[in-house]
Parts: sequence; C-alpha cells; structure tokens
Amino acid sequence: MGVYASLWLQPDSESAAALSSYLHPHPLTLSLAETVLCLIISGLVQSLVLHPHSSVMLQELSHMDRITQLQDEIQQLLTIMSSSIAYLTSRANFVQVSQEIPITKSRNPEKYDPPDRFEGHTKNKQELVRDLIVKAKQVEYLIQSLPEPDPEEKQVERLQALEEEMAQANAEYIQAVNRAKSLHAQICDVLRNMLDEPDIVKDEAG
Repeated sequence: MGVYASLWLQPDSESAAALSSYLHPHPLTLSLAETVLCLIISGLVQSLVLHPHSSVMLQELSHMDRITQLQDEIQQLLTIMSSSIAYLTSRANFVQVSQEIPITKSRNPEKYDPPDRFEGHTKNKQELVRDLIVKAKQVEYLIQSLPEPDPEEKQVERLQALEEEMAQANAEYIQAVNRAKSLHAQICDVLRNMLDEPDIVKDEAG
C-alpha cells in the first residue's frame, strides 16, 4: 500500500476539476474559499478540508509559534508511527519470507488478527496509513510555511548586533548592581549612625 499522489489543489484549478471527475460517483465539491488536501492511496481516497482562513492565521503566527507547532506535530507523528509498529508487530502472525528460513514460532489464533481483517477488511491498515500520511502532510505544510533563512552575511551582521546589545545590557546591569550596593551601604551607614547616637533621635522626636 503506497501513496500514488499527494496534491495541494486550489478549488478553482483544472486539477481540482479533474480530481472531482475522477472521484465519480462521489465527486468532490470544492468551495472557492477552501484549500483542499487530497491524498490518493491504494484502495483509499482521503480528503482533508482546511479552514478557509488557515493560511491567513498561519501567516500571523510568529516564527517561534510555528517551530513549537512543528515540534508538536512531529511528536504526534512519532507517536502514530510507534503505535502503528506496535500494532503490526503484536497483531500480525509469523510468515515465512524465505524457503531457507523456516518458521520456528507460532501464535495462538486469538493473539493475532485474521488475514481478512489485517489486510484491510476492516480498513485497519488503511487507517494506519491514512493517519501517517495526513500527519506527515501537516508536518510538510508547516515546514514549507517557515521563512527562508537569511543570507550568511545578514546572519553575521545580526549576530554582531545582538552581541553588542548583550554587551550594553550587561554593562547597564553591572552599573545598576553597583548603584544598588552603594545605596545599600549608605542606608546601612545611616541606620548605624542613628543606633549609635540615640540622643539625636530623641531630640528630633521631641
């Protein structure tokens, strides 16, 4: 089971109309405000309709928001892959793949799915493939939405500017710490003088 095509189609494009005819007798109705992601898989046609304003919303996200979202999507993709591998290894029976290597173990019938169910009678494999492909296309879309890296010269200039800003901020921080220490010392001196000369405090109070 493999992916024959994965297409990003604009609703008013000729490709969208051709795909709609291909899906007859269940044609795909495309709205002018929608972007449709069509995944054509062997024995499976899955279409995912994105929100009309998804591209606008995505443009408004900051770069860090996109990277964080991409990290979450990759984590979900790895989870789906792990679950798929766990299902395929735990619910599949042992099959001899080479005449020179005999099968030395067998599972009880209740420990694995029958061939008709495993091969897609209930679309288990198709669901696994669909989840993987949809999530992979979401990851691909986020990667494509990331901004292009700046030229190396511009990156060097920006790093130099950041280094100068950090040096200036560090100098201001040191200056503020020294001023705080000076004020603390002055306050301590005033309190010490007040405690050493209680008569002055009484006269001022009287």
